[in-house]
Amino acid sequence: MPAYFDLKPGSLVLLPDSGRELLRRELAFALEELGFRVRRVMPDRLLDSASPDFLLRVLDEGPALFFSVNLQGLLPGGRVPETLRQAGVPVLAWFVDNPWHVLSGMRDPSWKRWQLAVTDDSFVVPLRSAGAGGVLHLPLAACPRSLFADKRPATGEEAIRGLFFAGRASFPGRDTFFAGQSVPPELLEEAGAMSRRGERADFHWWVRKLDLADEVPHFWPGKKARRPGLGAALSNRIWRAERLAAAAPLGVTLHGDADWGAELGQILVGQDGGQNDGQGIRLHPPFDYYARAHELYRRAEFSLNLNSLMLVGGLTQRIFDIWAAGGFCLTGNSPGLDLFPDELTGPVTFSRPEELPELMERFRAAPARKRELAEAWRGHILGEHTYVRRLQGLLCGKTNPGWTKPPE
Repeated sequence: MPAYFDLKPGSLVLLPDSGRELLRRELAFALEELGFRVRRVMPDRLLDSASPDFLLRVLDEGPALFFSVNLQGLLPGGRVPETLRQAGVPVLAWFVDNPWHVLSGMRDPSWKRWQLAVTDDSFVVPLRSAGAGGVLHLPLAACPRSLFADKRPATGEEAIRGLFFAGRASFPGRDTFFAGQSVPPELLEEAGAMSRRGERADFHWWVRKLDLADEVPHFWPGKKARRPGLGAALSNRIWRAERLAAAAPLGVTLHGDADWGAELGQILVGQDGGQNDGQGIRLHPPFDYYARAHELYRRAEFSLNLNSLMLVGGLTQRIFDIWAAGGFCLTGNSPGLDLFPDELTGPVTFSRPEELPELMERFRAAPARKRELAEAWRGHILGEHTYVRRLQGLLCGKTNPGWTKPPE
């Protein structure tokens, strides 16, 4: 099966990058390793004629592709997309987050002409029903050069006992994003009961429960998708809090923002950092992911991955990075885990909250099995699930690996 693009070696790829997102850096590393030239342009300067990133000036360099993550550089108006169209530069728009949420900030229909990619393949058919011309599945991956090359914890560094979890309590601007939206309290109660049973009240579940299934092709333009999105976001709060609470008796080290205080309340034993003494949840401030994630994942006895309910089959960056760093990942159930072999996912996946501490105790009693799984997972991630592999299959005329879904 041919690739979706066939860029020649040395081709120039434009990558909108505000300089704050690690993912763009990782994509740039992978593109360069594949032999492409990468021009990282500031999204808010593409229309600034005084800037070196002024799009008309950059187009003189002959780019072969405009590669945007979450429509960065393409919002809010249509001037950049139209300029690219007139110049004959194809656009690859990769939705790392819920694509309906990202598209709710776009007003012109040019996105329907682009090649779209989604980290969650459950959105492929809905986007096509809304008029998208080409949609493919492009999951997240690992970038060894970015996080893990030549980085090791210092000798004698103390292990992190219990469960380690890093993440924000909510995405920045959540309340503003969902302003004016509401969901019936009885549905939220039902979602909470599902969570306790290990069932996921994800975005598509909320679409069905709110009787919006027939509206999916009309989610764009506008903000109609934000209502089921709010339901999924509220369900996600329940989902995460219950699982962290279940592991609290074995000790949880949580790195995140202060909003976790409202999420977890009395379960927190401290919000001032410090070493977890083996019981409760201790909140630490966010850390520099690029500089420290490899070290913290390797030091942690167990690291936790919980895939967002605002997606259905999408995975987080954590599951790739934890294993690639040499850590050990316990993950909540998600349809997206079928990206990996069953023999790897089965032993480390849990559904109901009480299953998480049970898994921790089981692997504490079987350290050899834990080491064996960690080695197998790390080899699989670094061999099959890196950004170099992902982009090679997408851009370089190579045969696409099994994680892509060709246009129908």
